[in-house]
Amino acid sequence: IALLGRTLPAKDATAALGALGAASVVLTRGARSVLLAHEGGTAVLPTVPVAAIVDVTGAGDALVAGTLHRLAGGDDLRTAVRAGLVTAALALEHPGGVRPDLSPTLFKSAMHRTPVPSQDAP
Repeated sequence: IALLGRTLPAKDATAALGALGAASVVLTRGARSVLLAHEGGTAVLPTVPVAAIVDVTGAGDALVAGTLHRLAGGDDLRTAVRAGLVTAALALEHPGGVRPDLSPTLFKSAMHRTPVPSQDAP
């Protein structure tokens, strides 16, 4: 990860951001996973399986929106990021940056796809 003029492994980058004052860090690693670092330690959250990637437009924005929506609703960070990953997967399966059929029902039906995150990131 390129950060502050240095290239660092993902785990070191999250530690560096923590040293700069970030209480929590959510670092996406493309199609592989998300690295979550917060006061409870670190975890790797695998991406959510998609039927077929139709368009990557807006997937990162969907991850952030889904995460923030759940944080605003009172979920803990790990649960919120898992919801964000589901939202991103739904975005990947639809053309364009906006999914007009996104609804609580569609989201709830897709939540079964979320794998259980591992503890202690590599």
